[in-house]
Amino acid sequence: MLFFLLALCLGAVAPGGWEDGMEMADFVPAAVGGWPAEGEGEYFPGEAIFTYMNGAGEVYRSYSFRTLFVRTFAKGEREPITVELFDMGSAADAFGVFSRNRRGADVGVGQGSEYDSGYLLFWRGRYFVAAYAFEEDEETKEVVFELGRAIAEAIAEDGPLPGLLSLLPVEGLVHDSQRYFHLHTCLNHHYYLSDDNLLGLNPKTEAAIAEYGPEGGRYRLLLVRYPDAGAAEAAHARLMEEYLPAGEIGTPAMIEDGSWAAARMTGELLALVLD
Repeated sequence: MLFFLLALCLGAVAPGGWEDGMEMADFVPAAVGGWPAEGEGEYFPGEAIFTYMNGAGEVYRSYSFRTLFVRTFAKGEREPITVELFDMGSAADAFGVFSRNRRGADVGVGQGSEYDSGYLLFWRGRYFVAAYAFEEDEETKEVVFELGRAIAEAIAEDGPLPGLLSLLPVEGLVHDSQRYFHLHTCLNHHYYLSDDNLLGLNPKTEAAIAEYGPEGGRYRLLLVRYPDAGAAEAAHARLMEEYLPAGEIGTPAMIEDGSWAAARMTGELLALVLD
């Protein structure tokens, strides 16, 4: 199965993209369910995101983030309900941010969504959205969902999934385990590989990781697409030298922690099977 995964995942990728010219504020209603908006809302473009969420902004900046729009809704003395609308620059990166920590079942908002403890998260087109209430009850839950559905409808158009995901084999794939990202810090969030950036990940690389196999016997497939074959070859050579020194190209080797891994590359693509 390991060799099947390495061979099957290396193939052609169809390009994708999506654009929209509306103001972000136009996507967010001015009132919903008896909860009017507090003011017009506020924009946080580029690095200004750090003035709103401090270090957490690094998560969004690790993708092609453009702008954050925030609007709050109030009712009497209740804690406000907040909407955070992120323009991620591309549909692929909107999915990437959504996929970063997803755990729950889809709740039918946008192109992918989940809800937990007052928080609704979803993506559609090039946008990632968080709508949440700190005090969760049936009313706030209903308002949060109403906000989410209204925003998703206003965005109007779906965007394509990252083309790289289409190269992940379907057989044995754990449902909704796919993650998409660009940087070494993101890889280590999903699977710790090394303190060093062995794979040469950077804003121009695309990476996807997914889980395979039954509960209790899970392993992972990491696929990286580089800007060119030279970059992929250099990353593969360093990986074999520093991470799989006992292995041969395309064959399994035991690594320091006692698990097995194997790597293979072709053209601008590199595949690595872990655990």
